[in-house]
Amino acid sequence: MKEIVAFILIKTHSRRLPNKNFMEIDGKPLWLHTAQMAVASPEIKHTVLVTDKHTVLIPPNYSLDTDKVTVIQRPKRLMENGTTSEAVLLWAVREYEWNNTLTDILLLQASCPTIDNARLNDVLLWYPRCDVENFVSINPYTCEGDGQIYLISKDLLFEKESLLTEKLFVNDPAKMTMNNYVNIDIDYLSDYMIAKAILEGRTI
Repeated sequence: MKEIVAFILIKTHSRRLPNKNFMEIDGKPLWLHTAQMAVASPEIKHTVLVTDKHTVLIPPNYSLDTDKVTVIQRPKRLMENGTTSEAVLLWAVREYEWNNTLTDILLLQASCPTIDNARLNDVLLWYPRCDVENFVSINPYTCEGDGQIYLISKDLLFEKESLLTEKLFVNDPAKMTMNNYVNIDIDYLSDYMIAKAILEGRTI
């Protein structure tokens, strides 16, 4: 039986948009949008927040089920420019307290607050029923990775040290339309302003 644990990498430094993971939309930081979605999913056993700060502060009036969340701080060597997500993730999985019980790793980006809950849960329900060890969500219009969902078995991640392997599956772009796909991976201020308008309901 698969036991999926979500990892969310939260950092303060960003070359293109400083402190972006802590920028607020609808009164809460970007990372918290992603964390609340992960904690709410019945298919995710536990959520690990990997930060470069000693503490992650939860804004007033918002909460996380602390029984389903662990916060760990990455070491200084993994805070340097050029450090890859894979390097941080490999370290975090090994540091995770219940490493021996998890079978599969879900990487969610703190900078993708518009990910659809229903889409995520559909993937998480499908993944254990299929003979799949590696999945990445793609943009149906560009057929490029969209940064929303990365799934991989722990054993395969340790073997390949990569989130993209020869066993990779992706979503079928022909089954996705404008009506059920929204993706904004926030890298620039313009991305943030668009995501903020969407999540705060300023659409026509």
